[in-house]
Amino acid sequence: MRALYQTRRDWMIAALREVYGDLFFTEQNDGGMHIVAFLTRGSGDREVARCWQEQQLQVNALSEWYRGSGKRYGLVMGYNNVRSYQEALDLLERPKRQTLALLS
Repeated sequence: MRALYQTRRDWMIAALREVYGDLFFTEQNDGGMHIVAFLTRGSGDREVARCWQEQQLQVNALSEWYRGSGKRYGLVMGYNNVRSYQEALDLLERPKRQTLALLS
């Protein structure tokens, strides 16, 4: 089971890079069921999260997990329902235009 989750995680990270280039970055994390994708520009993670949720992606705004100053911005992404690399690409393409508009 662990190998399956790692494969799905790898698909999602690779698809995120292919679709969004350097808009997000991830840090190595071998455990868990979520990916933290940090924004490289902008602080509108709540708007981006809402946009992605409307497209049926399992995400939450990273900034919602912080209190006070020193927030980091990005998305906490679920990936357990992704069954292929192509599916990951297709899912991430759905909100691309809106995401780029929100962060430009």
